[in-house]
Amino acid sequence: IDYKTGSVEQGELSFTEFNELIDDPKKSKVFQLLMYSYLYLKNYPQHMGSNIIAGNFSFKNLKSGLLKVSHKINRKESKILIIDQNILNNFEVQLKTVLSRINKNPFAKIPHIKNCEWCDYK
Repeated sequence: IDYKTGSVEQGELSFTEFNELIDDPKKSKVFQLLMYSYLYLKNYPQHMGSNIIAGNFSFKNLKSGLLKVSHKINRKESKILIIDQNILNNFEVQLKTVLSRINKNPFAKIPHIKNCEWCDYK
């Protein structure tokens, strides 16, 4: 569970394909929650198979309760994502891709911090 002071909508926590997690900045909350799950289960593997789910509580949308990460089955239907070894394996592929991109593209500091205001990585 992650707590957000801003507004989070269920659509931000739904995805169809795992590559969306790194290719679509709007799916950053899903990536973050799966990263937490990945780290937790790597450190506590005895909890694998315990019907692990991930989600956000949005302080500006508390009436919605826990907004859970879900996998889109089709345009109208989603299923709450139960995080198992298969999900972790798929997530790990995306994580390795991100790390590879970071290693291949050296970070260059820009001269004016104002340019960072709308960056996805601020």
